[in-house]
Amino acid sequence: MLLPRAIETLLRAELRFGGVVVSGDLGATVQATGGQIGPTAVQALHAGCDLLYIQGNSVDQETAYRAVLAAAQSGKLSRARLLASVERVLALKAKYGVR
Repeated sequence: MLLPRAIETLLRAELRFGGVVVSGDLGATVQATGGQIGPTAVQALHAGCDLLYIQGNSVDQETAYRAVLAAAQSGKLSRARLLASVERVLALKAKYGVR
């Protein structure tokens, strides 16, 4: 799984990438590692992903959403961290005129 050091230190600080980071398919990651989708989604956001990709399975998508929401409400995912992702996604949408 992604480590915060890989995205925040290498990609953002050293390479100065300010764009949106999209995860790989978290469902495939869970299948390969035997993990659970909720904690995997939270870990991906904590590591610095801005958008999470979970192919097809609406149950997994709902589970990931609930885990992310709970992590945000509990403070496990900081408001600042989430707002940074929101700002990057909104900037990308504005760049391409997407509402």
